[in-house]
Amino acid sequence: MSNGRNSHESSESHFSSVSEMMREKGKVFLKKAGERVYGPETESKNLVSLIVNGTVLLRDDLGKNGHIPTAGLALPGDIIGQKQGDEHRWTALAVEPTTLCSINKSIFYDHVNDSNALLRSLLANTESQMQRGWEFTSIIQKGDTSQCIASFILWFQNNSQKRPGRENGATEFPFRQEDIGDILGHSRETVQRVMKEMRETGVISYKRAGGETQFQILNMDALRKVAGYVDAPVNPK
Repeated sequence: MSNGRNSHESSESHFSSVSEMMREKGKVFLKKAGERVYGPETESKNLVSLIVNGTVLLRDDLGKNGHIPTAGLALPGDIIGQKQGDEHRWTALAVEPTTLCSINKSIFYDHVNDSNALLRSLLANTESQMQRGWEFTSIIQKGDTSQCIASFILWFQNNSQKRPGRENGATEFPFRQEDIGDILGHSRETVQRVMKEMRETGVISYKRAGGETQFQILNMDALRKVAGYVDAPVNPK
């Protein structure tokens, strides 16, 4: 005779991944560019969310001296809103139109804790996000501004290609110049100068979409050179 835990795990065994479970059990939310996705003073603090489409900017609310530093970016397939201890320290904003699939924290952890498959899937997802977070931090710490900005574009483009839900992420880059400056800690004027240089040398082009200026990568090899990866693969280790 099986106990309650084994019975529940068997009933949920059709879920092969956390993403699959959240898509079936969660509620879909659509967020506009600039809209808050997650914050400690909203109901979202009680939710765990899967990024289905779009890009989410993560910020650390516990920054020093009132400064709210960028903590990273969440891309399709990533999960945000997991337990961070007693303090709710993260704020998340949609960089572009973003689709989320959200589920109550307690329900989320009930499912995960009752299924070894879901637990393994969550650990793998978390490990992947932590690896990209380390890469992102390394980019921010680059001393050369041009290398920093070019490396960020490469990092985003490369990871977007690998993520589910981004159908035309091969060349699209949804960030405005002020977004890039805010994310990387550079002034808008500095970003404008670097982007202008790359445009004039045929590395990128500007385009208008929805009333906003966006960028398109034209020459990946040239972009790698600006980033300092002359002989390195697109995703250098």
